Amino acid sequence: MITPQALQTFADWVASIRGDEDSEAQTYVNRLLQAWGWADAVEAGTTFERKIPKGSLAGGMGNADALIEGTRATVLIEMKSRGKALGPNFPQLQRYWI
Repeated sequence: MITPQALQTFADWVASIRGDEDSEAQTYVNRLLQAWGWADAVEAGTTFERKIPKGSLAGGMGNADALIEGTRATVLIEMKSRGKALGPNFPQLQRYWI
């Protein structure tokens, strides 16, 4: 069950980490999903480092950080390290989604 306390605990944890995509991405997604009421990423139907055909700039295979495929919705997560501008990376997310 989602509670304000669970969301605040998650927000406090996020404030305490380095925000490194390579070393903290999967833990971040797991804790986010737990804050939203799932037991873990497996229960939520998450695949980490999902291969995306034609997802790279050169048209080859890309890797989405996480893909959650549920019965009612699909969520694509592409993360960047703290402090990295997201705008220039938006086309990457668009390639993955399409």
